[in-house]
Amino acid sequence: MSKGKNNQVLNIAFFARPAKWIYDILRELNPEQKKDYNNCPLYDLGVSISKKISLLRTLVSDVNLEMIEINRILRREKKEVEWCINNNKAFLFQDIHHIYRIYAYTEAVLTNTYSVVEFIFKYIKFIYKYIFGERLSNVKQELINNEIDIGWREDLKKIRNDLLHNYAAWVYFKKQNNHFKLVISLPNSIKKRGGYKQFPNDVLDTDEINRILEEFSRFFDKVNEFLIEKIRDKS
Repeated sequence: MSKGKNNQVLNIAFFARPAKWIYDILRELNPEQKKDYNNCPLYDLGVSISKKISLLRTLVSDVNLEMIEINRILRREKKEVEWCINNNKAFLFQDIHHIYRIYAYTEAVLTNTYSVVEFIFKYIKFIYKYIFGERLSNVKQELINNEIDIGWREDLKKIRNDLLHNYAAWVYFKKQNNHFKLVISLPNSIKKRGGYKQFPNDVLDTDEINRILEEFSRFFDKVNEFLIEKIRDKS
């Protein structure tokens, strides 16, 4: 077999769907600024943010699909489920991968949401550096000064710290009417290399996760508006 055939690669046409925000910003730049944008880390970072958001949307969809399947199983095994609830016994999934998938998808949502926020902070700093020619040392304070809420980021940071550094949490399902909701149990007793659990709550449920995702969505829209206004002001 020839060396060339060993190195054959199939590239994939990959398009990050939520890329409109980049074009909204590019439209505000003059020709020289657009040239600077494309020749500095902003281009690749903007594309990376869009890819990360596409990843998050996929993960959220996976969580929802997995919960539909889990609820289907629990409805099918209704008698055993009710017995386990009433007798405080653990229900055994015949396919334990449902539990690992829902936990893995949820953890990935939380950790990648924090990651994309860090990317956005860096993107803002680079806009100031390469487009405005200014040094922005404290992105967080700049956002606060412009009335962009980032308080929810602290909760996300603590959750990410706990899930990545302190323990592997476990999941259970809370019955509400005729369906079950996901709950992640967060143990308090873990200590590792001097680092303690930071998130104050004992559990993390879907209501809290959805709140964080909604806050992130509002944050992302506000940042986009903020950057467009800044570009206009400095033009």
